[in-house]
Amino acid sequence: MPPRRIMSRIMSRIIRWVCCASVLCAILGTAYAQADQKKAEAKITVLPGKEVSLEYTLKLKDKKVYDTNVGGDPLMYTQGGQQIIPGLEAALEGMAMGESKQVTIAPAEGYGEVNPKAFHEVPKKSIPPDAKVGT
Repeated sequence: MPPRRIMSRIMSRIIRWVCCASVLCAILGTAYAQADQKKAEAKITVLPGKEVSLEYTLKLKDKKVYDTNVGGDPLMYTQGGQQIIPGLEAALEGMAMGESKQVTIAPAEGYGEVNPKAFHEVPKKSIPPDAKVGT
């Protein structure tokens, strides 16, 4: 099963979320022969096929932080490779290296609308005592 489908099932309860993303390095391994590195960096943008690394904070509608990688390893993906949710990928398109953006992504552009049929009630005695939420 594709990772996107697995995450869709895990995240089916999220109605709407906000992602603050900072594109740290829009293109990996690209060398510029320009003397002024700052000018070269300003031209690096998120385009299809480019390797992107970003720092993010994911918040739910109530502004509570749900997930973040700030202070840890950046999220790395290939723009246009359908490796992240469509709404976030579209929002990052064209961003410059170092730029920050706050994005609100609708369910249809994230993991999809909530599917009531995806919820199943299980008797507590059926769950092993060492089980963790999400497993």
